[in-house]
Amino acid sequence: PTTTEFRLLHGPNDGAKEHLEQYFRLETELAPLYDDWSRADARLAKIASCIPGVRILRQDPVECMFSFICSSNNNIPRITKMLSSFREKYGIYLMDIPTRINGDDGDDESPCIGSMSLFSFPTLSSLASANEDELREMGLGYRARYIVDTRDLLLKRGGEDH
Repeated sequence: PTTTEFRLLHGPNDGAKEHLEQYFRLETELAPLYDDWSRADARLAKIASCIPGVRILRQDPVECMFSFICSSNNNIPRITKMLSSFREKYGIYLMDIPTRINGDDGDDESPCIGSMSLFSFPTLSSLASANEDELREMGLGYRARYIVDTRDLLLKRGGEDH
């Protein structure tokens, strides 16, 4: 794929294109990466040929760290549920977006069946009140201890900038 389209749902448009280009690392040529990865891993060679355009994101380091902890010994639907609960509990409400029944044609005029609330990823300071029991109740299981320990270590070492 050579085209990436986006639609801004909320906030100013200033710098959005540049931010998205950086986040999705669009300045990075994929073909050389796919070639290197495919030579190093036969399974990835098969995947790369089936899913063109897959990219490594330039994700916020704190979000990346906590998402990685949640991914341990887990599957994608459960990771998604965990991270959504995490955002909803400790993040900042951003907006509601309509949820629709989409046909095969991707029609934006299909009926709205409700809305979905979007939340930011929590900051270390917004996680200051989180405790292991609360995180376990949210479904993080044994990962709750690692979330709390990592948060404490990062705060001790200087917070978000560390």
